[in-house]
Amino acid sequence: SQELQYGHRLLRRSVGDARISIAPQPGDLTSLWPLARRLVMASPELADDAPVLLLGHPHVLISPTSLKLLGKTLASHPQAIVQGFDSGAPWTGSAPDYCTARGLERYETRLPQDKAFNAPLEAGRLVSMTLAGTLRRHAALPQQAAIFQPAAFAHDYSGYHSGTRDEVIALLPASAQRVLDVGGGAGGFLRALKAARRCETHLAEFSPQACEAARAVVDQVWQGDFLSGDFGTTFDCITFLDVLEHAEHPLQWLARARDLLTPDGCVVASIPNVGHWSVLADLIEGRWDYAPVGIHCITHLRFFTRHGIDTLFTQAGLELEDVRPVPLARPQWWRLSVNSERLAIDEASLDTYAYLVRARPKA
Repeated sequence: SQELQYGHRLLRRSVGDARISIAPQPGDLTSLWPLARRLVMASPELADDAPVLLLGHPHVLISPTSLKLLGKTLASHPQAIVQGFDSGAPWTGSAPDYCTARGLERYETRLPQDKAFNAPLEAGRLVSMTLAGTLRRHAALPQQAAIFQPAAFAHDYSGYHSGTRDEVIALLPASAQRVLDVGGGAGGFLRALKAARRCETHLAEFSPQACEAARAVVDQVWQGDFLSGDFGTTFDCITFLDVLEHAEHPLQWLARARDLLTPDGCVVASIPNVGHWSVLADLIEGRWDYAPVGIHCITHLRFFTRHGIDTLFTQAGLELEDVRPVPLARPQWWRLSVNSERLAIDEASLDTYAYLVRARPKA
């Protein structure tokens, strides 16, 4: 997908002129070690003191600063394997509070660089670094203590196309027997919905690769353009889970969905809120950094607040009957004071990362 391709370009930029090799499938350090060793053994020009970065998979945001810190720690412990932290396994001393690429940078500056410590090696860690010479000396992953560096941090976004979105299921009417998920990737949500409700599941997805993966878990897969596809049936519920902001003409998508609904059908959507505090924090610093995922996703074409969502659905002839904020409150360090009689500050919007909505055609 464009999102994952963009993330891979960011990764290449972070590692500079380093040589990159991607394993046939994701794996832990135990399976990556022999692959990396074969590459090193086949590269005699690579010095023994050359650092080798080992990632569990390539769908990761890691800054040049973190990479330099891993290398610096490794230079001080040349016989070691150095391991970093990530969004799936953060350092316990500072909980992640970022939502954007710039927010990730701010978070990293608060992580201590002088608290590296010894601990048992964890093969499941996303980020590790060792020297080429260590790989040459050990045919298999050595069972030794690792050096953990709290300030070396990476963000894992590998679940972008496979999330189950369990929080959305409660918004679907219990009476919905035939559900169409538009732009649902590999069908993670529909798989979870099927397990919870035993309803008939349909997926409308443009990506052939995602459709191929979804066919194993979805009753019916419709590959192609949602606006022009011939579905041959109507649906009790049509879902757009973080999809409308990617559409060039979201109004047309909602109008098309309205025409495909049964008389008592509804539309359920999840839409990120561009009025969230994390976006405002970046703008105050003069930043708007696109990312593979999140509110600043590289493929977002439209941006919504609660007011914009109301307007869009009204124009589409749909009436909102349930709106649920997805809360992600401002962190403790947030101390923004705006004194102006001309500004009506929406405190609730600042603490809302996204909105989950259900709507039905107007009578």
